[in-house]
Amino acid sequence: MLVNYIMLILCLLSMGIFLIERIRKGGIFGLLTKTIASFMFVISSLYGLMENPSVFALLICIGLICGMVGDIVLDLKIIYKQDSDIYLNSGMTAFGIGHIFYISALILCISSFGFSELYKPLCIAIAISIVLTIFILCITKLMKLNFGKFFYQSVIYTLLLVTLSCLSIVFSVWYNVSNLWFFASGSVLILISDLILSLNYFGGKEDDKALIFLNHIIYYIGQILIACFVMFL
Repeated sequence: MLVNYIMLILCLLSMGIFLIERIRKGGIFGLLTKTIASFMFVISSLYGLMENPSVFALLICIGLICGMVGDIVLDLKIIYKQDSDIYLNSGMTAFGIGHIFYISALILCISSFGFSELYKPLCIAIAISIVLTIFILCITKLMKLNFGKFFYQSVIYTLLLVTLSCLSIVFSVWYNVSNLWFFASGSVLILISDLILSLNYFGGKEDDKALIFLNHIIYYIGQILIACFVMFL
């Protein structure tokens, strides 16, 4: 258990160093510190997997690895602006695949507890996800965000992320699994961070340092919470 807390402290420290470097300068050093911060939450989850091996924990670790890849690729978008479209599409794809692994892990996790009638909370979560996704898209239109050529990718990605958040919350409430709130809280924070990120990418505020700071700190705390779900199973 002591190692778990040490890993958590290292995650927070690496996140803090990255945030300072990202706001101060960015560039290659920002990418390097970001990679280390992302690597730390992956390592923490892998340690948790070693301590409590399960298929759903493995899927969460793979999801976190996809998140790390997405982190790196999105920073390459900033460094190599001439290829920004390629990096943005690749980053969204990596995160989207990660969310699919997360959703699969959630369903498998609940199934492993032996709960019956899984379809009821699943249908409720999906219904809420569709309504919430439509609501978010309407809000982004009112905010005059311009998704341009990334509109369809953004819709699919939003649906995946909202579904992940709704599933984790509904499952946590429906089955009263306390540790699952780590995952639910993390997925909601990632949703919030991506909504902020949309202001950077599609709202003409790519250089707004306040938004950059909020996006990253909320995102990393979210990913660390998901890693904590694996570490403290």
